[in-house]
Order: sequence, then C-alpha cells, then structure tokens
Amino acid sequence: MSAYVGLDMVMLEIRPGSASDREWIYRLRHEVYAHELGQHPPNQAERLSDALDDGNVYIVAAHGDRPVGFISVTPPWRAAIRSTSTSAAPGIRSWAGRTCSRSAS
Repeated sequence: MSAYVGLDMVMLEIRPGSASDREWIYRLRHEVYAHELGQHPPNQAERLSDALDDGNVYIVAAHGDRPVGFISVTPPWRAAIRSTSTSAAPGIRSWAGRTCSRSAS
C-alpha cells in the first residue's frame, strides 16, 4: 500500500502486528496518553496496556523496518467483556456476552 505525504510518495507496508510490535505500541500509547494528553499517570515502565490487549488485533503501518503507525481493533465479543467489567459507553449495554445498541425509542 502507499500513502502520500506532501508531494512525495512514501511506500508503507500495512501488516498484522507482531509480538515485537506490541512493545512499541505500548510505549507509544504511554507517550501519547500519559505525557502528551495527560489521560493516564506516567509510569516507570513507560508502557500503557490494558485488559483488552490480549484479544485485540493490531494493524501496523511500517516504512521499511520502522513502524510508523498502528490501529487497534477490539472484536465485538471483547468489547462486550469490557462493558460488563467497567462502565459501558453511553448508548451501549451488554447482554449475555453480546453488545447491543440501545434503541432510540
């Protein structure tokens, strides 16, 4: 796959995340959510992960050997687990392990 940056074309590889990518992902999350946004307290390990990480699917964009971005996809059945263990997002509720949208009526 390719992406355009400015006027130069940069070739990016889009691939499934590997076990070694996860360490980079956890460190980047810590940098963004703890240091840049202040949404989490900084920690000595300089890593940020959560209970959903083992079931998440990661898609990594790499330029050569260097990862440059990622997305995290939480399968619906993992989101349902989260909604029963923490407060669910507005409009979402869990029922028998399935996530359902609250009806508008």
